[in-house]
Amino acid sequence: MNGRTWLVLGALIAGNAVAFGALGAHWFEGRAKKLYENADVRERREANWETGAQYQMYHGLAIIAIGM
Repeated sequence: MNGRTWLVLGALIAGNAVAFGALGAHWFEGRAKKLYENADVRERREANWETGAQYQMYHGLAIIAIGM
């Protein structure tokens, strides 16, 4: 793959990370209150979602760096 392909791929992955982060912050937070009665479990699930979005962003940025 050439550099441009890596840049586009990284941008798509990073964009998805932003979308999933926003989804987690707005939709999942409210949904988790209905799904998990136990506050400790709910906080862990929300933290897992946040960590996943962060890791996806790191991977997107790494792929962009490869393209550069």
